[in-house]
Amino acid sequence: MSIKLRRSRKHIIKGLTLITLYSIAIFVKAEPDPNFHIYLLFGQSNMEGAAPIEAQDRTTNDRVKVMANLNCSNLGRTYGNWYTASPPLNRCWSGLGPGDYFGKTMADGMPSGVTIGLVPAAVSGTPIELYQKTAPIGRNNADIPAQFNSGYAWLLDMAKKAQERGVIKGIIFHQGESNTSDQQWKFKVKEIVTNLREDLNIGEVPFIAGELLYADYNGCCHWHNPEINKLPGMLSNSFVASAAGLPNIPGDGAHFSTASVREFGIRYAQIMLEKIDRTSTLPEPSSSSMSSSTSNTAPSSTSSTAASSIATSSSITAAASSSTAAQASSSSGGGSANGLLLLLMSALLFTPGQNIHRKK
Repeated sequence: MSIKLRRSRKHIIKGLTLITLYSIAIFVKAEPDPNFHIYLLFGQSNMEGAAPIEAQDRTTNDRVKVMANLNCSNLGRTYGNWYTASPPLNRCWSGLGPGDYFGKTMADGMPSGVTIGLVPAAVSGTPIELYQKTAPIGRNNADIPAQFNSGYAWLLDMAKKAQERGVIKGIIFHQGESNTSDQQWKFKVKEIVTNLREDLNIGEVPFIAGELLYADYNGCCHWHNPEINKLPGMLSNSFVASAAGLPNIPGDGAHFSTASVREFGIRYAQIMLEKIDRTSTLPEPSSSSMSSSTSNTAPSSTSSTAASSIATSSSITAAASSSTAAQASSSSGGGSANGLLLLLMSALLFTPGQNIHRKK
């Protein structure tokens, strides 16, 4: 075989290797990780986070991630990317909301191979109409990314980004102060949840609405709680998280105290842990494949409450694989490389060789 022939074959093999690597890097998109569990969080100020953040609330869990819903230079977050969850979850300068302890409690109640992803889209003071798909009030001067004409479009965009990485398992919601005693409110909530389930193709995932401050704590809007409690009777697989016994911030008739917000997050999680499917047997990870990250638990004042509720819930049947941490990073481009690779390989292999000769 001539030297030219050997060199040409070597160049073809080298070229195919480079093409394969580039194609995989650019065109192959990882499948969503079934062990990356996504939860949508929306509503107004109490969900956004109105309670003061205290030192104990800074304790994080590597298995709880949050998607940035704005570009927040002060937090080092960029819209649509995933980060280890730490308050504020919503926006750039908010306080503590129930999503923080909801996420921590969900992680504590699931197998160690499951990562929790939180997608927050709450806006302080907003009426429910911001989240209607029909955008009846448009942006309503809300601080949401400029490319969206409504809160619904904003939430839907983030939810679809989240589905590239994991699986949406449920929705939690806290809103109503701006629509107190509005008899149409419950129908609008039903419409929003129905549209989200259909547009995201997530079936009837659990939906949990939280009550407003009770009259015992000078709640401005406790009149609306009966409307909230009508939701389970008109919306499939929906539930209500009670605000009973949860005090307000002193002198504030609309917002829960920091301790109340922690407990509220746990209550949301207690319900969700009972309603999501935890019976499927997941692959048992080998000792070498177990995730090396350690989860930090919530403060003792709240983790004991969470632990007791988790102990009474259905037993966890298996552990999950440890690939979730990688899945929780920023998403990459997608598409299948197979067709492209075949075309490129065919073109190279069947293009007439240049100066390829055998010695006679």
